Amino acid sequence: MSRLQQCVRFGAIAAAIIFPALAGAQAGSATPQKGKSPLLNKAGHKKLAHLKWSSTDGKPKINPGKQVGYFIWHEGNTVSIVVTDKALKGQYFVGRVRLNNGVITNPIGLKGEDDKRVQVLDTSNIRFRFKTKHAEDGVTFNIAPGATQLYVNLDWLGHPTYHVYLGKSKTEPPSERHKGWLAFDIAR
Repeated sequence: MSRLQQCVRFGAIAAAIIFPALAGAQAGSATPQKGKSPLLNKAGHKKLAHLKWSSTDGKPKINPGKQVGYFIWHEGNTVSIVVTDKALKGQYFVGRVRLNNGVITNPIGLKGEDDKRVQVLDTSNIRFRFKTKHAEDGVTFNIAPGATQLYVNLDWLGHPTYHVYLGKSKTEPPSERHKGWLAFDIAR
């Protein structure tokens, strides 16, 4: 199989996994279906373990240009996803966020950007794409009360990444992820 065929096949598989998760949004539903996880296999079994929301408590110290990866944290109901890279030429960091049984409000780029790098798909789904070079970039948003799970899909250089750090302690999540997805139980 040629490299192009492999890329096309991988793209089709990724689309089959990601886009059903957003089917409610694309069909015009403003809120996700109650209790529906974007990460269920055909038999309805969960593909990954849910992480504790407390693992994302507090803002970490980030060294822009000296670290590579995604930093995820929350302070109250405000969630931040920040990326940083060592490369001077810049590399792409792409992600999706999906909230079950809740609403995402006030999504904005880290530096106040009002452009297409942060896209609101509907009230419970956003996606972002940053070309970060030797600096940091990111998105912040608020979670309205009532949300139960937060799913985050992270991609670096076109592949799921394990360069992910949670909360003030910069804890790395376990490798129980599927295609780059992380799942957090945020029900209080």
